[in-house]
Amino acid sequence: MINWATPHLSRTDNSDLWSETYSKLAFRPYALETEVMEYFRVAMVSETYSCTDHSIILLSEGKPCGLWSIQALEGSDKVQLISNGVAVAHPEFLPATPQRARKSIIRALIAGLQELVDKGATVKCSSRMLPWQADSGLGPWHEALANITGRPLPRHHMFVELSQPFNTLRSSFRKSYKPLINRGLRTWAPFLMTSQTADRAVWDSFQAFHVETAGRQTRSQTTWDMQFDFIKSDKAFLVGLRNPANNALVGAGLFTHSPDEAAYSSGVYNRDLFDKPLGHVVQTIAIQEMQRRGLKWYAIGDRLFDFDKDWASAKEVSISDFKAGFASRLTPGFEFRLT
Repeated sequence: MINWATPHLSRTDNSDLWSETYSKLAFRPYALETEVMEYFRVAMVSETYSCTDHSIILLSEGKPCGLWSIQALEGSDKVQLISNGVAVAHPEFLPATPQRARKSIIRALIAGLQELVDKGATVKCSSRMLPWQADSGLGPWHEALANITGRPLPRHHMFVELSQPFNTLRSSFRKSYKPLINRGLRTWAPFLMTSQTADRAVWDSFQAFHVETAGRQTRSQTTWDMQFDFIKSDKAFLVGLRNPANNALVGAGLFTHSPDEAAYSSGVYNRDLFDKPLGHVVQTIAIQEMQRRGLKWYAIGDRLFDFDKDWASAKEVSISDFKAGFASRLTPGFEFRLT
């Protein structure tokens, strides 16, 4: 267990308290849901790497004041600190936590990360201006990282503001998408899998389609089972498209969510039909379902530009550009590497 120099409790030993504290956050990110965190931990495990959760409940004056997601990815004598598979994220504080307490805790956490780096660990940290926190700016996490690291790498994140009426959102979609969405809705037979319509046979066909399209099993069976459980417990839903001529699955997307935020978790589309409107229809139906569920924001993904091609593939940049056609908000982010 990593020893952070600030009062805290282990999430793994206090899962009920984690959930209780999570429920009191002003905004509940999907990535801090207990089940989602366990999914990411399991997904990171391989023959080469193990992944251990070290997430903590932060304390101030003996009471919970925030949550911090952090895991250790270990293998081949290397240790990397992550937050749910990506760069270490800032802690989430309860609204009543004083700024002085937040700054003190953040300094202690970053000092702990630096100590691990000095012992050979690899640590990248992300600082993001999230749309529901825009009024507060980047905050003390960003400032503390900037004071001890070199120049950060710029990142960009896309969101859909689900509180807007759907017609308003639809009018902001990329102009070329509107006729494609209409054509796709006429061409394909869409279906929605929710907790009320969860069907293991349909889910297995989605998994088989994913494996066939990718040419291999990209992750463990356990992660597929966990995602199906998310659907059954109303923490996710699947949007699928069938060819009405033969009922064949031609595309589908899985969307995971908390009470406030949704994310695009997995998708697969018939590569022979890439010139047809598949993803356009899936995203449109998904956004409507998110609104029906009362969610506030949809984290649609990172916005990648041509200057990101030194670390991102051309395919990733292309997918990002497609998603950008639905986004209603672009926010800045930064990635720091501790040395």
